[in-house]
Amino acid sequence: MAFSGTRAAAHWSLRLRFFENGVYNGFSLQKPKSKSLVSIRTRKIAPHTQKRLYSIRDRYVFPPSQEEIESKAKLAAEAERKKAAAEEKKKQEREKAEKVARLLPPSGIQPAPDHVKYLSLDLENIKQPKSPKGVSIAIIGAPNAGKSTLLNRIMGTKVSIVSKKAQTTREQVNAVYTSGDTQILFVDTPGIVTSQHKAVVSRDVSTAAWGALDGVEVVFVITDAVKTIDSDLKYFFAKLKEYKLNFKKQTDTDKEIVLILNKCDLLQEMSEEERPPFPAPDRFRHHFQDLDEIFSKVITISALTGDNVSKVLSYAKSKAVDRPWLFPSTVKTDQPPLKIAHEVIREKIFRRLNSEIPYEVYQENEGWTELTNGALRIDQVLIVKKKSQQAILVGTKGENVQGISLEASRDLSTIFNRKVWLRLRVVVRNQLPEDATISEP
Repeated sequence: MAFSGTRAAAHWSLRLRFFENGVYNGFSLQKPKSKSLVSIRTRKIAPHTQKRLYSIRDRYVFPPSQEEIESKAKLAAEAERKKAAAEEKKKQEREKAEKVARLLPPSGIQPAPDHVKYLSLDLENIKQPKSPKGVSIAIIGAPNAGKSTLLNRIMGTKVSIVSKKAQTTREQVNAVYTSGDTQILFVDTPGIVTSQHKAVVSRDVSTAAWGALDGVEVVFVITDAVKTIDSDLKYFFAKLKEYKLNFKKQTDTDKEIVLILNKCDLLQEMSEEERPPFPAPDRFRHHFQDLDEIFSKVITISALTGDNVSKVLSYAKSKAVDRPWLFPSTVKTDQPPLKIAHEVIREKIFRRLNSEIPYEVYQENEGWTELTNGALRIDQVLIVKKKSQQAILVGTKGENVQGISLEASRDLSTIFNRKVWLRLRVVVRNQLPEDATISEP
């Protein structure tokens, strides 16, 4: 049906009001002969999803509503704000880079010196207290049980990397805790993997963890207090019992093994229905009848919040025997500074890209430069083998690598007790340098 003249405009206005009230209709208006009006059709769909179908010329018939005008104004203002923020961020990054460049010594970026690559200690002339005592303790347990978190909590600083990704501690880390006349040497080991795990790398790491037990007086076995007791944990406890029996046969002495049930804070967050009907130690004794034969003591803690960690430390001090200190009182770890920087960067990589990080990221140090204002600049290269891995590490507009650099800089500034500028660069290489450090978990 076609309309024209005044009648057409009046009819059109009536239909518009009828349409804009949200009432369902299925009519179709044909384009009139007069060019002053433009046709409109409505789809036969639910009223709450009705949409207009018109062109730009229809603005003469459908002028923009106040809501549309305000919405467009908000979008435009938001776009301007983001643009200004991006420009300000780029300006700050340029100023920061120029500031660091001005602080470089005349010789420019320097390679890492030997005392940064290798820890040099005078272990022959250690100042001993009147009655020195010492004990060595291995912290061992299933992957991601909280070993590194406990060690960092006891030490009061970061000496071992912490990540939700299992197997992030690949090498033994010695931490030295000194209090009064007592010195405790903690050995943080890579997580033990059961025989069901077929990966060659994981088997090698697990072998190192078991071997760490022979050279210590006490073994702390840390496990998740709320985790389901599965076949892997049963296998782990069986291997511990076997190790303890073999050690007694070979040395005619008992190995002191302590079970530490971690993450007890999660029990408090559970509802009454989810919470186990009896405490964690009783639940473990129910599943392991020989629990008290394997372990001389059971301690429930939360390494994350620090609950009962003092009990662990008190027990460790009570096992110290009269013997000279092995390290100076000022030493907290036997790792050199460059190794600490590698580990902190590796932790941030796994934390930020936990679900998508490639399993092989190598690190190479490009510079360890003392700046003129007393700060430290570290230039590090992250090496991957594929461009797809490089894209993941760099992230959109470099947000991933910048985030890793910022977070690692903060931790390193705390550890080294000085301002640290960390500069990361991601490259793709098929041939890896001999001194590159692997970040594979």
